[in-house]
Amino acid sequence: MNITGIILSGGQSRRMGIDKAHVCFHGTPMLHRAEKLLAKMAIPDVVILGQPVDKTAADAYPGPARALYDWIVSQAKPLDILVIPVDMPGLTPEVLQPLLAHEGGAFFRDKFLPFVARGAALNRSKAAPTRMHELLAMLRLAAVDAPSDHRLALCNVNTPAALRQLEAATKPTTSA
Repeated sequence: MNITGIILSGGQSRRMGIDKAHVCFHGTPMLHRAEKLLAKMAIPDVVILGQPVDKTAADAYPGPARALYDWIVSQAKPLDILVIPVDMPGLTPEVLQPLLAHEGGAFFRDKFLPFVARGAALNRSKAAPTRMHELLAMLRLAAVDAPSDHRLALCNVNTPAALRQLEAATKPTTSA
């Protein structure tokens, strides 16, 4: 698959209390689960977008839309990208298939993440987005319906309570 995988792992994790990338879901840190998912999908090029090292900077946390925008405009050529959040540990290749199958790139109608963009290219001539829906519009992605049986797989884990609920609702797996 000639696609670059991007894992968004830069949130402030205020509600979780610790960096979600290191939170274990069924015994595996969420960042490791995301990396294993992309490896299982045979995506060799993986970028992890995280928080800046200098957290004292005025724009210490620009948000995921701005981080993605900055990364995309820094690329030398248009790329096909699959963007997944670190805090969605139930994702599987099957869940992502409807997005990957869409010719022009897509996201699920009720979720801004994950998404696939084909030939992603942006330039700084436009104002940088502050919200994910603005970035998706800039990339001209289609909104597609998520299959109803993927509801749990598309849950974000933002709090310890949400983590416990999702773990209780899902069976441990050895795959991504």
